[in-house]
Amino acid sequence: MNPRSTVLVLLVLAALGAYVYWVELPGDTQKSEEERLLVLDEEAVTGISLTFPDRKLVLAKNDDGWRLTEPVDAGADATAVKNLLHVIGGAKITRTLEDVDDKLASYGLEEPAAVLALTTSDGTNPPALKVGEATSVGFSSYAQRSDDPNVYITAATFRSGMLKEPHDLRDKRVLIFEDQDVQRIGLVHAGEGEVETLVLERPDANTDWQITAPAKYAADGSETRALLSSTRGIRITDFVSDEADVDLAPYGLDTPRLALTIGTGEDDPPQTLLLGGAHVDEEKKEIYAKRTDTAAIYSIPEFALKNLGKDLTTLRDKTVVRYDADAAATIEVTRVDGAGFILAKADDGWHFQVSDGGDDGNEAEGTERAPTISRFVDDLHGFKGNLIVREGGFDLSAFRLDPPELRIAIRDGDGTELGALIASGGTVEGKDAIAYVMAQGSEILYAAKPYVFQRIDKKAADFRDTPNAAATPMPGGAPPAPAAPPAAPPA
Repeated sequence: MNPRSTVLVLLVLAALGAYVYWVELPGDTQKSEEERLLVLDEEAVTGISLTFPDRKLVLAKNDDGWRLTEPVDAGADATAVKNLLHVIGGAKITRTLEDVDDKLASYGLEEPAAVLALTTSDGTNPPALKVGEATSVGFSSYAQRSDDPNVYITAATFRSGMLKEPHDLRDKRVLIFEDQDVQRIGLVHAGEGEVETLVLERPDANTDWQITAPAKYAADGSETRALLSSTRGIRITDFVSDEADVDLAPYGLDTPRLALTIGTGEDDPPQTLLLGGAHVDEEKKEIYAKRTDTAAIYSIPEFALKNLGKDLTTLRDKTVVRYDADAAATIEVTRVDGAGFILAKADDGWHFQVSDGGDDGNEAEGTERAPTISRFVDDLHGFKGNLIVREGGFDLSAFRLDPPELRIAIRDGDGTELGALIASGGTVEGKDAIAYVMAQGSEILYAAKPYVFQRIDKKAADFRDTPNAAATPMPGGAPPAPAAPPAAPPA
């Protein structure tokens, strides 16, 4: 290409780019702003006022976030306020009606359904907006700015988004905390003439939970985490009363069924939630609740009582044998049926060593089932009972534990026993088949469901693929693989 032509093309392209940047883009921006009902920087908004014919809602933003100040002083739902601002800032004009001052009543703007006023951090407050009626067709609604006589048609979602009740904008969280900050949990159960008080404590998030009342026990970490998660996740379904000094008896809150306290340290006051009587509603199952530090009474889902009302047995750690998994070197399983075995730990993991009969695992036929061995070792270390059956002063033989049907001993590299689990399986009580398990030498007897007990109720054959050995039932009741069909007789 001719150099002069190349220069001319480049000059034309540069001029076109300059035109687009300095003329078209500003024009498109202006057009976009003209299409919006309000040009709004949502982050700059510090106040929202919605005035209705019969009420008024006022929201204010401070360093801690949004708060509802009228008709009640209460925390605001940050997500609900953000969505409200999105609706305001995103409302677009689809049509403009001019010279309609004498027709405002027909558009619902003479006595508007709502008047929206905003304040901003820099004081350049946008004009107020009147919210009118919905159009008869087209899923739209009428609106008018205080600085403009024209009437604008916008999407019906703008109108519906402005028609708010206090409930819509209030913070519906009940207790506000972060799990890692909680240092104390208190539960007071009020039964029929009986009161049970439970206290769980820990100094920091890196320490295990301990039950300190009514006595000292190790706490179940997973149950405690579930309790905190359930507490943090409760949401208010309805606000019943905000009056101070209201009679709590009709709501069952004068003698609550449950009082739950969350403490996050000395610098923050504890938060206590009271759970009272049932909230009668044919469509929803709810109960009344309130915090002790506020006047508000509200209803929450009834299932919250079950999720929060954990008793001592549920919250106690029911790990049967506690030992250092890293220190464990051998696991010896002795069974009443003679199908026991020994597992030994090597650099590459755990391996089948010998059976009760003394067969050398390395010389036996078949392939070692490494995943099955690894799963057994993990299940043993974390094995928990389902519930506490007895605690101190009971006859072991009454539960077929003297002698036990199963004994699992864990030893370190020097042969020192780190702990031993004893068990009897298949015991029937009523209609529920259970197994009894305990740490040898302890005074706590646990019950275990059959499907849980099967995780540790293993035989030597479970750890090797031995073609000629009889298959043992698989955990969970799955049938064994079918045997190979017999060879056809000779012709």
